[in-house]
Amino acid sequence: DDFDVFGDDDEEDEAPKESRAEMLARLKKEAEERTARKEAKQRTLVAIEVKPFSTETDLNELWKKITTTVQQDGLKWGEHC
Repeated sequence: DDFDVFGDDDEEDEAPKESRAEMLARLKKEAEERTARKEAKQRTLVAIEVKPFSTETDLNELWKKITTTVQQDGLKWGEHC
């Protein structure tokens, strides 16, 4: 008599369902992660050609001066260029 022919489960699932607030928080976190991955892929490589006035100009010192004085939002100087 306990056999259900149609396979209906009258018992509740034992796994608790997440609330609406938890679901929204999870979806928001996933969206932020996707956005971060997209931003990481959106990079532009800019080549700067520097012509020193003389052969005695220290190019390493000039590089340090350029990378410390030129600052803009979203600009990140690469170390291995």
